[in-house]
Amino acid sequence: AKDAGKSLVSAGKDSVALAGALGKVATGAKSPRQELAQLKLENPELSLDALGKMCSEPMTKSSVNRRLQKLCAVAQIEE
Repeated sequence: AKDAGKSLVSAGKDSVALAGALGKVATGAKSPRQELAQLKLENPELSLDALGKMCSEPMTKSSVNRRLQKLCAVAQIEE
């Protein structure tokens, strides 16, 4: 797929942003964002589609991408 390299979370620097964002999202019961960030950190090679299917409440590739973008944005704002 020609757009595979364009995903926001495909680069290594985004793993650092996700790790930072993971600590900034709500604590307590694991939120969907926390779960998604944790899955991406543990499985950086997986596609967005595969990550969505691994979530406790499966989501589409588009939803995964949007949530990861928001997490990265939170990490950048908080820096």
